[in-house]
Amino acid sequence: MEEIINDLLRVTHASKAASARAFVAVGTAAERALGDVEGADRLSLAVEGDGAVRANPDQFEMLLHTLVRAARDRTDGPGEVRLSVTDDGFAFADDGTPIDPEDAEVFLSYGYTTKYPGTGLGLAVAQVLAASHGWSVAVDPDYRDGLRVVVSGATVRPADEVTLVEGADPPSGGPTRKPDDDNGV
Repeated sequence: MEEIINDLLRVTHASKAASARAFVAVGTAAERALGDVEGADRLSLAVEGDGAVRANPDQFEMLLHTLVRAARDRTDGPGEVRLSVTDDGFAFADDGTPIDPEDAEVFLSYGYTTKYPGTGLGLAVAQVLAASHGWSVAVDPDYRDGLRVVVSGATVRPADEVTLVEGADPPSGGPTRKPDDDNGV
């Protein structure tokens, strides 16, 4: 019940993502999400690429928590999640049970769950959180090793091209990058 309430709160507060954007280190935020989600300790994380995405740090953390919970719920026993930084976002893949390519879009629908006691909100919540940033979310129907969620439309920079905010304690708990004055989303 607590997870359902938290998912609904994430959707309700997604509109706040329009403010307080900064560059957030994708890999570090994913490591933190994996450590924060109950039961995800049986998953290992592989990060491909080093980048920072311009996002509301709290909303970005919620998005990653949602993806980690989905991977945890889809994987029986030990598993691996892979986060790949792309030119305009990132891809998050798990090695859980492969999906039927024809069902790829249903994974983003409210009410869809792969196992009880799933809430059926997870990837729908991820889609709302991404959309609040102007990003799009898609399930890769050609991925055969589990589930791969692709987030695109983000402003991404190499991590070494942005600087840390000195003395700041970022809301996400991970490295937050200095807010940038460009109009990128």
